[in-house]
Amino acid sequence: KKNNNTATRMSVNITDIKVLNNPASFTTPLQFEITFECVSAIQGDLQWCLTYVGAAESSEHDQVLETIELGPVNVGLSRFILEANPPDINKIPKGDVLGVTVLLLTCGYKGKEFIRVGYYVNNDYSEEITEDGPAVLSLEKVTRKIIEDQPRVTHFPIPWDASEETYTEGENVPEEDGEIVDFDASMEDEADSEEEEEEEEESLSDDMESSEDMTVEGQGVQICFST
Repeated sequence: KKNNNTATRMSVNITDIKVLNNPASFTTPLQFEITFECVSAIQGDLQWCLTYVGAAESSEHDQVLETIELGPVNVGLSRFILEANPPDINKIPKGDVLGVTVLLLTCGYKGKEFIRVGYYVNNDYSEEITEDGPAVLSLEKVTRKIIEDQPRVTHFPIPWDASEETYTEGENVPEEDGEIVDFDASMEDEADSEEEEEEEEESLSDDMESSEDMTVEGQGVQICFST
């Protein structure tokens, strides 16, 4: 359903996310190459956050692996690599180290989250183990695999730079936690056709040839450039 409210229309769309060094050892830093498009001018920086879900039963074991402030953001395509240290195993319940968990990549503007991308993560042990797990866990034997082709994306309407008086929290949200959509190579407006998305993806490398640096606050950015 197309949102015609100018206050909640997306000013920034994620067009592509590539998971680098995947699969990898559990102790290897995580790397995401993120491409996004700013379709209308915004005044502030974007806040990116990567969170590791330590246990499904409670959020108290969640670990924020990296947060960065990215800006100024120019209209057009931008791309950067977000790198984060692996989670601290001592903060994960013993029974939840191996098996399936979730990574959450979120982006916000002026303190309001507008997109969340969730990835399933499978931590596998290289040796056969019992149901109770290994007697002594060796992290060198744990392989982390991010299921990058099955992300779940949730959009949240936010006011962007519109007056707060014209914005109603939760307006036009089809589900309580936001609108869940499939994540393809492009996160364009829902009214765009798949053919248009593919054409933009093919032209991305050409659009990236002319670039200038943005200011980044945070430790997890390797490179950053925009058109």
